Amino acid sequence: MIEVDKMGIMMLKKFVKYVSQNMLGMVGMSVYILADTYFISVAVGTDGITALNLVLPVYNLIFAIGAMMGVGSAIRLVIERNQEHPNADGYFFHALSWALIVGLLFILVGIFFPDKLIALLGGDAEIVAVGKNYTRIFMSFAPFFMWNYICNAFVRNDGNPSIAMAATLFSSLFNIVFDYVLKERDYAGTVAVNGQHNLNKPTGSARGTAQYFQGKSEFALSVADSYDCFSNYNSENYTETAYGFPDGTNVNTTQELPSQKNSNNLRSYFNYIYKDKKQSVYSSFRLNQNLRENDVWNSQTFSNTPETYTMQENRHSTGLSPALSFWYECALKNDQRLRMDWYGSYGNNDYKRWYVYRIDDVITSAYDNATDESSWYGRFKINYTKTFKNRSSFNVEANQDFTRTDDRNAREGVVSDVYLNRGNTQLYLTYNYKVKNRLNLRLRLAERLSFSQTGADTYFDHMFVPSLQMTYMYKTHMLQIVAETSGSSPSITNLTATEYRRNIYEISVGNPGLKDWRKYQAGAIYTWVVDRFFVGAGFIFGGDYRSPYTNIEYAADRDMLSVSSEVVVILYRKVMNYSCNIVLYPKN
Repeated sequence: MIEVDKMGIMMLKKFVKYVSQNMLGMVGMSVYILADTYFISVAVGTDGITALNLVLPVYNLIFAIGAMMGVGSAIRLVIERNQEHPNADGYFFHALSWALIVGLLFILVGIFFPDKLIALLGGDAEIVAVGKNYTRIFMSFAPFFMWNYICNAFVRNDGNPSIAMAATLFSSLFNIVFDYVLKERDYAGTVAVNGQHNLNKPTGSARGTAQYFQGKSEFALSVADSYDCFSNYNSENYTETAYGFPDGTNVNTTQELPSQKNSNNLRSYFNYIYKDKKQSVYSSFRLNQNLRENDVWNSQTFSNTPETYTMQENRHSTGLSPALSFWYECALKNDQRLRMDWYGSYGNNDYKRWYVYRIDDVITSAYDNATDESSWYGRFKINYTKTFKNRSSFNVEANQDFTRTDDRNAREGVVSDVYLNRGNTQLYLTYNYKVKNRLNLRLRLAERLSFSQTGADTYFDHMFVPSLQMTYMYKTHMLQIVAETSGSSPSITNLTATEYRRNIYEISVGNPGLKDWRKYQAGAIYTWVVDRFFVGAGFIFGGDYRSPYTNIEYAADRDMLSVSSEVVVILYRKVMNYSCNIVLYPKN
């Protein structure tokens, strides 16, 4: 009799323990739901509370399904264990798997039909707009809610109701704390740090960002670094180059060998942003520093000789480039906007290159060159926009930029100084005309004035670069027709007459007489949107006019090929691009 009483007391204590701790866990869950209600009411108001109450039955349904799977599977596990069934532990995995399958249905409904779900539950247009994103987010995590209930049930049935209670209370406390931390306020700050490193080779990246918000101002500081150190690679790729000499063609075959490379790119910026209803200010200071060193090895053969050459080419470059940018935008009366941009940067780059040809460790040819480059760049842009009642608009934009580049070149002991001054003035007039939200015509007229000076060569040029774009929309169909031109300028390498030796048979030299050239393209793009499917097809035709190209000539005095940049006054290159896209996307 005494043993029966002791057993009854023990069962009563265990019952009280399980019930009380389960009740405390449910109280904790109720407390964090109450906290969510409070913070939603503060942030969104009564519409937010209404949306929350409308979708709460969906949350309860997720809870009920998870609890059903968890409690049922956990009880079945205990029964099978007591019967010493060998597959008893499989009930836990099966419960998690079925929760994932059922949770995917909730995810699909939450992503694609959140608005229809809220409307079905009784929400009007305003409530749908407020609660749509909230519904989409919490339904996307439906499997995790179910797994939480399943894990709690299995932990309790393993004789650890205290752990389940502690987990529930901790998650509730975590939710309440972060409700406060993440609530909307007119001042706040964030700090984020991330990094990665590959285990198979020493490459990786790291980044740290800090932001602070105060009223209408935002401050941001970021430092990032990426590195790739001493990476070995071995490729089966090879290339063939044919050199046409007077006594015949010499074919060069190059096979890649294991090589090494080292690079590091450090980037940082500090931003300040100010926004209100009428004006915006953005300012940024950026500083980039990079280091690259490649030690490339390859095996080369030539058809005119039986020897096999081993070429080692080393490229080393360092760079430092600070930049400062600022733009200001304001809204004027009568649907007018004005924006001004300033940008300035400085670059200091150091390039070194040398190569050695060997036959059985005996050097047969060697070459080295170095370039110390300094460059300055500045740009000013002003943009004015007027919007009319039919939502058509007129835009005027003026853009002025200037570049100064100084190169000090050392090639095989010979030092030369090269500089390039370049300026571009561009004026754009753009008119957008809309007809009943179906037809939109955009006509742009632009004049491009350019100035270039390198050494004793100076030239002025101008170019008229118009463009026309038509967009027609009818229900789910959209047709775009584009025809436009643009201008491009040669680089300092193509403009200078300094020689650059590529290998034992090839040299490169620029052409100071190169001018700006015109690019053009025209095409049509058709788009069809069906519910949540995007289908697009189109083609773009384009080419270059008066474009520089590479010309290879034989230099008899040195038995070498000279590669130079020339000017062509005819259309020499055509490009045709076709595209077809099919995309599935959710509605907003």
